Amino acid sequence: MGFPMCFPIETARFGRSIEMAASSGESSDSKNMPMLIAGMGRGAVAKICGSQPTFVFCLRGELQLHGSSQSCVIAEDQFYVNIDSDIRISSIGDAQWLALYFPEGDSPYLIGDAARRQSPLFTSIEEFDGNTRRICTEILARPHAEKCAVASAEALLDMVASYSAICLQRQWSSPGRNEKAQRMSLQRLLKVRTKITTDAGSITTIQQLAAQANYSEWHFIRVFHRVFGETPMEYANRLRLKRAKHMLETSRMTVSEIARDSGYETFSAFCRSFRHHFGMTASSLRMKAAAH
Repeated sequence: MGFPMCFPIETARFGRSIEMAASSGESSDSKNMPMLIAGMGRGAVAKICGSQPTFVFCLRGELQLHGSSQSCVIAEDQFYVNIDSDIRISSIGDAQWLALYFPEGDSPYLIGDAARRQSPLFTSIEEFDGNTRRICTEILARPHAEKCAVASAEALLDMVASYSAICLQRQWSSPGRNEKAQRMSLQRLLKVRTKITTDAGSITTIQQLAAQANYSEWHFIRVFHRVFGETPMEYANRLRLKRAKHMLETSRMTVSEIARDSGYETFSAFCRSFRHHFGMTASSLRMKAAAH
């Protein structure tokens, strides 16, 4: 798809608050143009009004997200997809983030041609990889520019298209006799998955999670694995270990303190799980991080 112009960038920097609303009264070429907000430093706040599809990428620190349907906190290397309400983005500490949103839900940049046609999106918290981090970092490196570079804009839209394909695959994998039933099933599963994502350290049993998804415990585990590729406990454990690794690399907490903070009942259980997942002990990782 060609770009009549590249994405405009607004910057919320060190306490500056900005508010963006649905476009109106603009030319047909620009009113559907995706917009970017670059969040830089402490106190950066942005509010996006309306029900525009929005993708919020956390590059550093943590973000508090408030919407009409739910509020949550996302951490580094996570992104939040919002499709159905106003959303307020607030930096927690010295955070760095990027928000991509579409002023019109039927934007040709969101719908696109056959190669970039969007399937139904879902409100959720997701993880992003090093390539997405690189793209976002390149955009944030020039937050005062009026427009985003064409290559970065294309790469970011391709990432959105990849997420859209994942949504479609998840919907097909969800229980239900028709598309509407599958969407409802996936929405319930995503709400439970969000709870695990935001509070992985306190998840020790799944009975309550299964009840929230309106499934029996056995059926919940089976469906969760079919849709997301891992069981609820495997997902929670992976997030706990990822967070523990980050704390080992960046904090002064002792290994035993990190083990307790990560929700493990015993220090030995944490050490076994950590070594199995990362192929090295927690102490070895800390020494390696200190050396760099």
